[in-house]
Amino acid sequence: MKIRLILALFITCIVFPGAPRSEQFADVLIRGGRVLDGTRSAVFQRDVAIKDGRILAVGDLKEMQANKIIDALGYYVTPGFIDMHSHACRGLSNPHLASAINNVTQGITTVVVGQDGRHAWPVGSSLAQQVKLWRSQGVGNNVIPLVGHGSTRLEVMGWDQGRASPEQAAAIANRVKEDLKQGAWGISTGLSYIPGRYASTEEVIEATRPVREIDGFYISHLRDQGDHLLEAIEEMLRISEETGVRVVATHIKSAGRRNWGGSRAAVKRISKARRQGIPAYADLYPYETSSDGVDVSLVNWMSLFAQQEIQSWLPPVEIPTSDFLSWVYRVNPTIGQFFTIGFVKQQPERTIRSMVLDGLLDRLRSEEVVRQRLREVWADPQRRHFLLRSVQQRIDWPGGAELFRIEKHPDESLVGLTLAEAALIRDVSPAQAAVQLTLEGAVFTQFHMSEEDIITFIQQPYVAGCTDGWVPEYGIGMTHPRSYGAFTRRLRRYVYELNVIDLPLAIHTATGLPAEIIGLKDRGYIKVGQWADLIVFDPRRVRDRATFRNPHQYSEGIEWVFINGEVVVENGK
Repeated sequence: MKIRLILALFITCIVFPGAPRSEQFADVLIRGGRVLDGTRSAVFQRDVAIKDGRILAVGDLKEMQANKIIDALGYYVTPGFIDMHSHACRGLSNPHLASAINNVTQGITTVVVGQDGRHAWPVGSSLAQQVKLWRSQGVGNNVIPLVGHGSTRLEVMGWDQGRASPEQAAAIANRVKEDLKQGAWGISTGLSYIPGRYASTEEVIEATRPVREIDGFYISHLRDQGDHLLEAIEEMLRISEETGVRVVATHIKSAGRRNWGGSRAAVKRISKARRQGIPAYADLYPYETSSDGVDVSLVNWMSLFAQQEIQSWLPPVEIPTSDFLSWVYRVNPTIGQFFTIGFVKQQPERTIRSMVLDGLLDRLRSEEVVRQRLREVWADPQRRHFLLRSVQQRIDWPGGAELFRIEKHPDESLVGLTLAEAALIRDVSPAQAAVQLTLEGAVFTQFHMSEEDIITFIQQPYVAGCTDGWVPEYGIGMTHPRSYGAFTRRLRRYVYELNVIDLPLAIHTATGLPAEIIGLKDRGYIKVGQWADLIVFDPRRVRDRATFRNPHQYSEGIEWVFINGEVVVENGK
């Protein structure tokens, strides 16, 4: 029998028998709250009782006694939020971050990890090993793990850019089947990332077929989310038609100013497919930029250096293998999060050196030698010409200088201005302003999505909530505010401020809907017998506080959070 895993903060072997209504004692009694049960039903005032980690009773429970009684008068009581697209798996594997405070303070009780085609465990390891780690140290959310198609392809084909042969496609599908047996709930793809971009639709279909056997789901970072969004949606729908598996267009968007308004055609196509019986869904984070737009570089740093210089940064090929691998992990420590040492050792030398370069390039902008090189290029009239042309192309690609905002600069008067406004103040071209500001230490955020498209997507009853976030080190670095506030922002901005969705829909698409997509039978609703993943929030105070300028701020107004009946947030703490 296939067993799927949901890893919980507290592991219990108690099986709730469905207590009779006559039982009058509970572990926790939440009294007088306005209940939204996750079904899109209207609000009703009820008491909710918890016993042995599950929901014991819902109704008028004034005669019931409890160890803990919570006065929820004036508050809403809802199921815990389910994050359909999370990268919390790395943080949950770190004992220092595993409590996932940024998640629980915005009401998230369950996360779906292993996104974008990448396993939630290092390539070369296994889901079983990862689960053992999580269970040994504890984690702050329930965890729904997925098998990553891209990671599986690496295990079978390495970094081969060719199409999979029939034998390789079968091997990929067999590895997927093994991970499903170990507890994965479905499969994820990252079809615009390496190596997923090399895969044909037929290969992805073969890899997805085993998911049907467990009634799992397919979630995809589509092959394109801008100019070719509709074609990418068609590919996803074909995968569902040929496999019978539920499919999700994850963090759906219509990116680039020239594509703004594309949400209408996307919604029309998905809605038509659903009417035809195709189980198609999407999820969404409510922000106008993605992670690669938070701290965007308008300068192509690689262009400042000759290829020979870049290669010279690497150690000589003849360095002993053990020393080389040690050096690799020092220069690019993230490699250890994604690949085991054993897997890396099996890769060709050129592949390993390429992996190291990726780590080096991530650090380029923080190195003074790089800024000095930019100054040298800027001082050379001929090289300046090519630099400005490159920067202008980078500005034009998403839609122009108005889409770039200065989030950080030594001169506070510039913070909050767009690049277009700063260029106007300085009486220079946007490209010239971009280089000047970069040399001065500016940080830019690129807003390449439109709020109109966000509204169109968020209004659909089949578009679930997500963060596409991770568990950040609090106060460290420029991170996306979605990691701290995606779900509270859905409430504050789109329910209470803009009034474009009603509260029952907002709660349903964050609870019951994702439970339906995942295939969860005992979470996502407030029903007797379900696990008590619950939140209690204050509608007057609930809001996200994280901004692009100051992202490390926890949400407010989520007063109580229960995961499997255990209190993890109490009176907002």
